[in-house]
Amino acid sequence: MSFDVARFRPAVCLRRMKMLLPVLLLAVLVPAARAATPEENLAALGLTLPVVPPAIANYVPAVRAGNLVFLSGQIARGPDGRYLAGKVGRDLTEAQGAAAARQCTLQLLAALRAEVGDLSRVKRIVRVGGFVNCTEDFTAQPKVVNGASDLLVAVLGERGKHARAAVGVASLPAGAPVEIELVAEVEMERGVPHGQRSRTEARTAAMMRSFSAEELKTCVEMRTAPRSCSVTGRQRRRCCLRR
Repeated sequence: MSFDVARFRPAVCLRRMKMLLPVLLLAVLVPAARAATPEENLAALGLTLPVVPPAIANYVPAVRAGNLVFLSGQIARGPDGRYLAGKVGRDLTEAQGAAAARQCTLQLLAALRAEVGDLSRVKRIVRVGGFVNCTEDFTAQPKVVNGASDLLVAVLGERGKHARAAVGVASLPAGAPVEIELVAEVEMERGVPHGQRSRTEARTAAMMRSFSAEELKTCVEMRTAPRSCSVTGRQRRRCCLRR
């Protein structure tokens, strides 16, 4: 084997290092592509979060316990605001049941955003519970509840993957075909003393629930661009309280 001394001369090595330097700088200075936000993922899917539906009994849509948010079960509403009804396996097909589960999950995401202010604060969907109103011989409950799970992963990515239960039941409130509930882990607010956190977030959640869908869409901008929020006047002051 011949040994090329010229290849190892200092001048040659220096020249080659200079050729590699721009490539190394680009690798360090060029930031990684920004991951899409949950709201951007929803827009890419052609979806918008609905207004949080009111509770139909003596409960609240969400309860915060530390960094966990427990969301009450949601049953699907149609475009006219009426509850969807029917029994999967008799009145509805498996695909229609999955579509109802997807709508339930959209309503859950709306309730979650109203509680924490921004879906980007969600660290993980911890658990999903799915209840399918179905006939005795229907056994595809997991495929129906996939309508919820698939949407969570599409919107939140890896953070949307979760533990789950899919259960068949004889009936559900208002004759609904599906009910979905979930537990989410969220980021704690920074700069807020622990003793004040629950009061601050409870007040914020109440204000967010009082906003219309258009106001909520605008106020989400406040997390990253407070001066760009188009909510004005008294509504802007209310919106700013959550920062």
